[in-house]
Amino acid sequence: NVKQVNYTPDTGADVAGNSLAAVVDGDVVEVDGAGPVMVAAETTSTTTIDVTFSEDLNGTTDAVSDFTISGVTVTCTSESGGVITLTTTAFGTGTTPLISLVGNGVEDLPGNTSPSGQTITSTDGVAPVISSVTSTTPNGSYNDPDSINVTVNFSEAVTSTGLVTVTLDTGGSCGFNVTNATSGSCSYVIADGQNSVDLTTTLIAGTIN
Repeated sequence: NVKQVNYTPDTGADVAGNSLAAVVDGDVVEVDGAGPVMVAAETTSTTTIDVTFSEDLNGTTDAVSDFTISGVTVTCTSESGGVITLTTTAFGTGTTPLISLVGNGVEDLPGNTSPSGQTITSTDGVAPVISSVTSTTPNGSYNDPDSINVTVNFSEAVTSTGLVTVTLDTGGSCGFNVTNATSGSCSYVIADGQNSVDLTTTLIAGTIN
């Protein structure tokens, strides 16, 4: 960066009180001599992590060998606007991997190298998903007013805001609340006229975090 410097004579002095009188106004070139550093990291899917650096980078210098991540393997890197996206082998939702910069390939635009040995823990940016719907009720034939367990399993611990409602292909439904748990269960009570050859869910509705 180039900065314009203007000085008013006799306004500066050394520690002995001697005035600095004659200074020529002009441009001062500011040289960037500091390497970029990791300032944030966030999972954006179960196979990608965005690592944000303190400044724009030369996107042609970073490489897979510059990074290690706890529990997974880095398979690809790409850079845009000071953010390096790491593509990895799969990890679970809710996972917050520790990222280590171990190589010397990450450079800013002037060519300063990011110092190796840095570490940063990712924040969780991946929403939980429903992993399966199961039942503890044995297979068989059931009638009004029998009840059937319905268990919804999530990819990580979740908390619901209000009731989570499970609608079944018979037209019946049941609901549950969940607090910091990986599953929620309810009992579906069969009503007269509700029939299904193979009971399945048609809709699961609610708000979870």
